[in-house]
Amino acid sequence: MTNTQAQFKSELSSQFCDVSQGRMHYHEAGNGETIVFLHGIPGSSNSWIKVAEELSRDFHVIVPDLMGFGRSSKPQSDYYMTGQSKCLYELLVKKDVQDIYLVGHDFGGPVSVTFSKQHPDIRVKKMALMATNLFIDTPIPGPMKIAKVPLLGQLFFKMMAGTTFGFKQMYKQGAYYKQEFTLAEFSKHISSNNKYFTYKIFYKSLADLKKNYAEVQKRLGEIEIPVLIVWGDKDPFFPVSVGDRSAMAIKYSTMITYKDTGHFIPEERPAKLVNDLRRFILNRDLIRGR
Repeated sequence: MTNTQAQFKSELSSQFCDVSQGRMHYHEAGNGETIVFLHGIPGSSNSWIKVAEELSRDFHVIVPDLMGFGRSSKPQSDYYMTGQSKCLYELLVKKDVQDIYLVGHDFGGPVSVTFSKQHPDIRVKKMALMATNLFIDTPIPGPMKIAKVPLLGQLFFKMMAGTTFGFKQMYKQGAYYKQEFTLAEFSKHISSNNKYFTYKIFYKSLADLKKNYAEVQKRLGEIEIPVLIVWGDKDPFFPVSVGDRSAMAIKYSTMITYKDTGHFIPEERPAKLVNDLRRFILNRDLIRGR
């Protein structure tokens, strides 16, 4: 255990909320303004435990398992961005939350952007996006272009993202700072539901980026709130150039690049991310307009 790991001890409560797609599991703690953390794939609410626990000293934090992940139910129909956004909205309405800071990693990024568009009655005051894709034409590694091939693409992605072996390969390739984010920590994300819906989302996204991400990309130019972009300089899935492009597409944005950090930013650099998120939320001077 590293010093950083010893510093964090989760005291977040574990709760469930009935939503239209089933039961959504979430962690919650703290008082004050609300921060909502959305995990990526592969991932679960465990991705954010260290960060959320520390920030709960100053804020009210909510950390859901997206539908189909962690302890949340399998979604009855829509497991993609719109469906996840709707379930998050239903959770927040039931908790009478009206203003939030929204933080999304990986697939949690487009879900965050979708939420900000589709549910304006819950005010997103600021947003943080990290290690994510928001564009219709982000370069896809050669082997993954097989997603466009019927049947063969599904089989490939089921092996790559829908199996324990595939999950561990994503950890091996995607995590850089493994002293902090160990395989044992990553293995908390491995479950039959997580594997199945990671495969489904991966395959759906890459089979037709243009169709699936058109509304997300369009939304970037409409965002009028401060946005923090965080990237790892060793991310093999989304290079820093994708982060740079994201920052340029959003008017009031600032980008921070973490040295010697891979794709799993919340788990590789929790202490640094806590400090940067706290500063972003509290300090107006961090953001510059374009």
